[in-house]
Formats: sequence, structure tokens, C-alpha cells
Amino acid sequence: RSLVGSEMCIRDRLRLGITEEQVCHVAEPLYDWRATEGSLAYKTNSKSWTFKAAMAALKNHLEARGLENVSIKANPKAAGCICHWDSPLEPIDIIVPTHSNLNGLKTCISGLLQQTDYPQFNIIIVANLCIEPIREYLETLKSQPQIKIQVNDEEFNWSTLNNQGVVAGKHPLLLFLNDDVEITHAAWLRNLSRYIYLEGVGAVGGTLFYPNRQLQHNGIETHPEWIARNIDEWGEKKPLRVTRNVSAVTGACLLTRRSHWEQIGGFDEQLTVYYNDVDYCLGLRSQGLRIVQATDVELIHHEKATYGSHDSPEKQALSQKEINVMQEKWGEFLTERYMPRYDVKAHQTRILHV
Repeated sequence: RSLVGSEMCIRDRLRLGITEEQVCHVAEPLYDWRATEGSLAYKTNSKSWTFKAAMAALKNHLEARGLENVSIKANPKAAGCICHWDSPLEPIDIIVPTHSNLNGLKTCISGLLQQTDYPQFNIIIVANLCIEPIREYLETLKSQPQIKIQVNDEEFNWSTLNNQGVVAGKHPLLLFLNDDVEITHAAWLRNLSRYIYLEGVGAVGGTLFYPNRQLQHNGIETHPEWIARNIDEWGEKKPLRVTRNVSAVTGACLLTRRSHWEQIGGFDEQLTVYYNDVDYCLGLRSQGLRIVQATDVELIHHEKATYGSHDSPEKQALSQKEINVMQEKWGEFLTERYMPRYDVKAHQTRILHV
């Protein structure tokens, strides 16, 4: 289920008429390699030439897929590789809903205008029942040619706000970005956007950290009973430290195509606060598209700065209502298909649950 693995097989799968649900893990290993001192099965650095061969094979594969200026390097933070290639860098509409988070909004907009090196994008701020300090700040932004401000004075509905932002824009790519996201490196949007050009990709999400640099979001895992949870780990031996396919990504930083948004009818406005991003990703997957978690795109997320905590009786009731909507709409399609489950055995060998 890795990003590259799925990219390699998607054409053959479609050509043969095989659905995603018909693809599964093999129950037993087809080849068993004994692990002895000095063997590759015992330590991956025992035969360094094998990793160079793997990188060369990966580079050849990506070039064969039509990608240009491909470069491959070892992942400095875990196993595997980090791949770079040139992408078209189409214009993006960045949609930022806001309400009362003045400091967060200032940080977010400053990061977009002053720290982001993407060549062409517009920012569409959807102002929902904004307090006076936010309104005053928005007035100072009206002279910025890249910024368009939409006003929404209805009760908070995340799906409605973002759909309104899409309609106000025109660019072929859409980035949904929370006003509590802080940008940390200039190339983040270039790195995020290149995955949208891989065959069969419907959405790409960034990897989010709390301000103390603790991991917050590394994709979303789904389940028919409890719907969804943030993946906030790298996993034993860090298998989740590589860019990969996931069930869903967070709407706090979600890149997609306008055509895909139109194809599935945008965000479901029944889902006012919870699971709207998960629902969108499931809608893309139901159309045969994939969701990518980009672990090489790291941002800071000051979570709940806008909507607040979720522990009031009213918000808990709303959460249960929207759980019911998701269960009725998606049922068993919520079954997780991408999260690996390992037991760690002797000599640090990982055994995959199937």
C-alpha cells in the first residue's frame, strides 16, 4: 500500500478490472530469508550497494512514468527514500476560513505572502461572524491583489465556508488551509503540489505538528464504529515516516483539484464541524482516486484556536449526530485499508498482521 507501490500497479489493476476492494495482503510469506550476521535480512546497511540499486530502480520507474528531473535521496529521518521531481505548478486558490483567531490568521497570511515560494496563488479568506479586530485586520488586506475576502454571517459550518471559498475562486488547484496553520519552510507548497500530478491522486495532505514539535497529524485512520482518528505516530521502526497512501487527510491542510471537488459535489454541508474532510476523501476514493499523506511537508498547527475545544455537551451531541451521518453514508467503506499492523519479533524483524 505504499505510494510508489500503488502507483506502479494502478494501471494494471484498472486494465484488468480489479477493484481496490479485491486487492489484499498475501496471508503467508512466499519467500523466507534467514537472518544471519552480515546478511541484508539482519541489517539493511550490511550491503550498501543494494540501497543504491533500489534508488536507481525507483528513479528509473518515476522517469518511465513521465516525471522530469527526478532526484532520489535517502530519507534522513527513517527508512526509505525521498523523491523529488518537477511539476507544472498550476495556479492555486488557497481557502482560509476565519472567525476570531486574529494572531493565528496574521501568522498564516504572513507565511503565505512572505515565506511561500510558490509562483502563483490567490488567497480567499472566508470571514465567518468575525469579531471587530478581525474585521479591522481584513480591511488592511483589501489592497493586496492576491487576496479576496468573502463574508459569511451564518452559523459556523466548515463545509459551507470552504464551498463558498471554492465558488469565489477560479484556479485549477484548491488548497484548504486552517487559519491556525503556521508555515515553516518556503518550498512547502511546491513539495505538496507535486503529488497531485501522480496518476490517480485525488487529494494530498501535509504533516502537522503542535507548536512544541510533537507530531499531531500524519494521516487519518478510519473505522465503521468510531469513524476516524488522527494518526499521531511514526510507528515501530518508523514505517509511517514515508509519504504514502492513507484513508483520509485533515482539512487543516488539504490540496485537491477543482475538477475533483466538482466531481463529488464539494464538501457535504450536513457535516458542519466533524468528519467533513474524511467524507471528502472517502468520496474521492469511491471514485477510484487515492489520498496521499506527504510526510516531507511539515507545518505547525495551533489546533482548536478557531473552533475551540470539543468538550461541551452541545458539541458532543453534534459530534454524535455527524457520526451517525457518516455511518449511514459510508458503512463498511470506513474499514481501514492502509494502516500497517506489526509485531516485532526476534532480531528486530517485523511481522505484518494480515
